[in-house]
Amino acid sequence: MNIFLTGSTGFLGGEILVSLSKRKEVKKVFCLVRAKSEDESLFRLKKIFALHKDTFDEKKIIPIIGDLIDPELTKVFAE
Repeated sequence: MNIFLTGSTGFLGGEILVSLSKRKEVKKVFCLVRAKSEDESLFRLKKIFALHKDTFDEKKIIPIIGDLIDPELTKVFAE
């Protein structure tokens, strides 16, 4: 199963993200991140895992740069 998670760099979202990353039935977690670049989004996600002293898996945790209010966001999933 794949999951789309908003708020993944926040307090509660970060807890959920780390928990989901450990579940075998979860193949990928697509994380909506407000960032100006892919590097910034990866940095923010890696920071969550560092705070939890956990391993960040770039193949499982996929950043999606955007904002929920962006009308272009749905085009990412239409491709």
